[in-house]
Amino acid sequence: MSSPSSGWSCGTDGGGLVAQREGGYVLRVAWMNVLLVALLLPACSAPEAPGPWVDATADDRWPVDSGTPRLPAWSAQGVADQVDLAVAKGIPTPQRVLSDYLDLLAHGDESCPGNYFEEGFVVLGGCDSADGYHFTGAAGVVREDQRSGEGEGWTGQLRISSAPADYVITRPDQSRLIAGGTFFLEFRAQAERQEWAARIGGTFEDEAAEDWLGAAFSGMLNIDGTEDPGGIRQRISGSLSVGGVAIDMQDVELQPSLCPDGFVGGTFRVRQEDATWSQLSLPKACGACGEVQWEGGESLGSGCIDPKPWIDHISAIRAW
Repeated sequence: MSSPSSGWSCGTDGGGLVAQREGGYVLRVAWMNVLLVALLLPACSAPEAPGPWVDATADDRWPVDSGTPRLPAWSAQGVADQVDLAVAKGIPTPQRVLSDYLDLLAHGDESCPGNYFEEGFVVLGGCDSADGYHFTGAAGVVREDQRSGEGEGWTGQLRISSAPADYVITRPDQSRLIAGGTFFLEFRAQAERQEWAARIGGTFEDEAAEDWLGAAFSGMLNIDGTEDPGGIRQRISGSLSVGGVAIDMQDVELQPSLCPDGFVGGTFRVRQEDATWSQLSLPKACGACGEVQWEGGESLGSGCIDPKPWIDHISAIRAW
């Protein structure tokens, strides 16, 4: 008797699947053929349509934790107090940074930081002047003076701006003036009208100063003002972070001749540690108090801001 073949395969015979064996059919193993056909049918059938994809690594059983609920950090007056705290050491002006910078630059010499261009330097590796002042980085000042006349009766235009500043000047006592940003200052005068504009943006700090510059200012302020026979008007917008307090301002307007003890409109926003904001909105009339809302919805009541630092800032920005 010939030995059975071990090579089974799938095929069709009259449209049906059969189990074949080399050398013909063997009746004595017919029952085995039936069993093998039953076993082979699943393997030889058409593939099933794919079902929806399931991420086997996903864990949908994680608990949902919304974290600590966010709530207002201050009362309405507490929000106003934060605004007062932000400007307790004064409101930034380009003149203040320029004054410190020029004072420290006067301690340089021809070898350090050198004379790359007027009122500026480029020292990439750092150097020490004969006076013991260390200069590193890049700085510069651009002046355009088109004034005529003398004293307060001058007319024309004066413009002072900084090149993009990125420098550190270290005194012999190791206190530093650190600057990273730009500023701009412009005065225009004609007939009975004066105009001024100032911008200061970036980060500025003088570790030896006791005013706002010593508290490390960071932000972007835009100041515009006019004086004519109708009086003085100044408007401030922008952001201010100093001494750990961050505020934002929009169209904060002052008119001392019309409103000597308040503001003529504007909004203040104060940032909480959880990145939410409270907003104090001043009415379009003379006043120092306004409604305070948290996150643009919940009303906290009324808060009052001290206008004195803002009114004093008008004189500081015009001083030159």
